[in-house]
Amino acid sequence: MTLNIQLANRSTHNQLEKKRRAHLRTCMESLRSSVPALNGNKATTLSLLEGARDYIEALKSTASKTVQTQEKLRKQRELLRKRISDLELQVNALGGQGYVPQKWASKDNEEENIEVDVVSSEDDCLSSFSGGSDGCAADNRI
Repeated sequence: MTLNIQLANRSTHNQLEKKRRAHLRTCMESLRSSVPALNGNKATTLSLLEGARDYIEALKSTASKTVQTQEKLRKQRELLRKRISDLELQVNALGGQGYVPQKWASKDNEEENIEVDVVSSEDDCLSSFSGGSDGCAADNRI
């Protein structure tokens, strides 16, 4: 190869490497701003990645607890609906024509979607990741 071609190839390679590093730097800054414990702080790449890993694990744990709570609430709702149905049968068996408000009437096979916000106690919070003094908030969605 001639010297000009070698210089052109090296220059192209250097430009591509600069672009790659700039993209990597942008991604790391984005990650830093996404991890509450590191938000705005200078951190080494290692501490940034470790903090991100810890934050992801904490979010997974919170998500798992939320799913468990939703399942528990769903079961509780079903038990309460069954109890209402049983009480309605008892009222009818006693010959009572008692008034049962429409909102209490059982809903046969009708599924109701309810959004549940789970608020943890201060001990369960990801306080080490909050980055502020506000602690837990129901607004922190996964």
